[in-house]
Amino acid sequence: MKGKIGEILSSATVFGLLIVLPLTFLIVGVRFLDKKTTSNHLWPTQIIHITVEPGDTLWNIAKNKVPEKDPRDVVGNIKARNQLVSGQIFPGQVLEIEVWEAARQTQLAERSKRL
Repeated sequence: MKGKIGEILSSATVFGLLIVLPLTFLIVGVRFLDKKTTSNHLWPTQIIHITVEPGDTLWNIAKNKVPEKDPRDVVGNIKARNQLVSGQIFPGQVLEIEVWEAARQTQLAERSKRL
């Protein structure tokens, strides 16, 4: 009797693990991907180079060039991409900035208004 019960429990445990573990990974993975891909519905599209003008700050550059994203995130990205140790920038310095789809569309609209 113990042998039969042990076999059933062993089979149930293996079956349970085969079902529960993949489902858990699937649920966690979908939630993780959902947070990554739907954040403000922005997609990185290109890298632009800007030349720092007198009076520019990373904060102002972030707000003007990528207005749809949180400036704190953009400043962090600019610092990392350009290997800046501090937030200090200088006129004439060239910075690489990730431009996101919604931000790029905003910039194109602003540019066409000026023309």
